[in-house]
Amino acid sequence: MNYITNKRKIEYAFNRAAKNYDFNSTLQKVSGNILLSKTKLQFNISILDAGCGTGWFSKKWKQYGNKVTALDLSRNMILYAKQSKVADYYLQADIEALPINNNIFDLCWSNLSLQWCHNLSKGISELCRVTKPGGIILFSTIADGSLSELKQAWSAIDSHCHVNDFLTIQEISSVCQKKNTIIDSVWITLSFSKVLEAMMSIKKVGANYVNRTTNKIVTKKKIEILKQSWPRNKNGYSLTYKLVFGVIYL
Repeated sequence: MNYITNKRKIEYAFNRAAKNYDFNSTLQKVSGNILLSKTKLQFNISILDAGCGTGWFSKKWKQYGNKVTALDLSRNMILYAKQSKVADYYLQADIEALPINNNIFDLCWSNLSLQWCHNLSKGISELCRVTKPGGIILFSTIADGSLSELKQAWSAIDSHCHVNDFLTIQEISSVCQKKNTIIDSVWITLSFSKVLEAMMSIKKVGANYVNRTTNKIVTKKKIEILKQSWPRNKNGYSLTYKLVFGVIYL
């Protein structure tokens, strides 16, 4: 993001979503599985899951004998992760200001969390700082072009901002250009039978915080307009995401 983010409001949104997050985090699981394919399976190393949510992928890393630290901005996400015993250590913290010493982890993992950074460069720098020389950073994030259907639908109602701006793949790449990095991207489209289901798919994972002021009252009349203007495919109302994946070798 290229504007000031309100981390308290972001945390609040994810706190509310924590209880049912695992049932609704389809995109996060798809993204994480793609990210896993970007490296060889790692065993018996120290791993930071930065932006762990309820720890779905922390658990996967731990199953292979790794020492995992689960970290998230949301207190409730960390509580659910801890209750599920998905990691070895738990930490509520901001990726842009990690309360961690230098050169601690063999691998840092961040799946669909860096888009919430006020300054992506700061977030990447922090992950690099806490990773050992010779270590690896794996990240995925959301890029410009995502949620175009949502933007198009709301444009038929008002000129308010209903979707956050995302960095372009070129901007994301430029942050990592001084590092040994592999960047690629993929388009993912999810389909829903109802407009409200498409909209709620964002809210149910806590990703509904929009940085700039907008009129959020959704009336029945607005829903009808959204239905008419929302792009559809053969499977229903679509939401498309451009996901960017990065592997940084230190």
